[in-house]
Amino acid sequence: MPVKLRLVGSSPVTENGTKRKMPNRRENDRLRGRFHLTEAEVRLLKETALRDNLYGLRDATMISLAFRSCLRINELLGKQALQWSDINWERGTIHIRRLKGSDDSTHRLQGDMIREVDPGFGTG
Repeated sequence: MPVKLRLVGSSPVTENGTKRKMPNRRENDRLRGRFHLTEAEVRLLKETALRDNLYGLRDATMISLAFRSCLRINELLGKQALQWSDINWERGTIHIRRLKGSDDSTHRLQGDMIREVDPGFGTG
C-alpha cells in the first residue's frame, strides 16, 4: 500500500502526521562531484574560444550567456533557440523560452554582456 503524503508548511508528512524522512544528499553529492562550472573554468573556456576559433567572439558570447542565464543547450541553439527579437535593447533584457516544463523568464543583461552581444552599444 503506497504512503500518502501531504504538504504541511514546507515539509512533507505522511497521512498519520509523522514526518517523512528526507534522504541525506551530502553523501550522494560527495560521490558524484559537482555538475556546474566555476567562473574560472568559464573564463578559461571563453579565452580558449577567442584564441583558437574562427568564430571565437560568437562562441565566447554564447558561453557567457549560457553560464549567466543557466541556459540548456537547446534553449541556446535548439528549435526554440534565442533570437535577436528576444533582446530588448532599451531595457537591457533578454527573454528566455525555457524547455522541459520550466517557466519562461526575462533576464537583465549586464553591461559587459550587452557589449559582447552588440559591440556598438552605447557608442552613439
